[in-house]
Amino acid sequence: MDIPQLDTTNIFLGILAGLAVIQMVGLIVALLWVRSSVSRMTRTVQDLDSRYVQPLVGEVRQLVKQTQHAVAELQPIVTGAKNLVGGVETRTKRAMMAVDAVGEQVDTLVHSGLQHVRAIEHGFRRGVEALVNSPNDHRFNGRDRRDDARG
Repeated sequence: MDIPQLDTTNIFLGILAGLAVIQMVGLIVALLWVRSSVSRMTRTVQDLDSRYVQPLVGEVRQLVKQTQHAVAELQPIVTGAKNLVGGVETRTKRAMMAVDAVGEQVDTLVHSGLQHVRAIEHGFRRGVEALVNSPNDHRFNGRDRRDDARG
């Protein structure tokens, strides 16, 4: 009875050893496949890098240099325009202040002129009223003004 059990154990051990060998072979095949795949992916990435990425990086660098050059050329123009605008703004403020001052002087002169015209009008009316309503007028009392002056 001992022998059949030993045979069964040996068979199980043989199956286990066979499975271990199959696993090792499978593992080695999988490692070789992964290594091959990684190698192909690396070559593909390097190819893409050399064909597309590096030319794009070169173009971007060239565009950056051109942009920096354009900005360097535009900087004095922008500064000049800013100074020009500031000068125009300052001159406009001064001109507006001068216009306001002249406007105030014109308002003052017009107001003063109107006061003078009103004063003249008032004086003229009083003079006309005085002439019209004069009690020494020869039309009212029948005497000549020269008579009043004589005596």
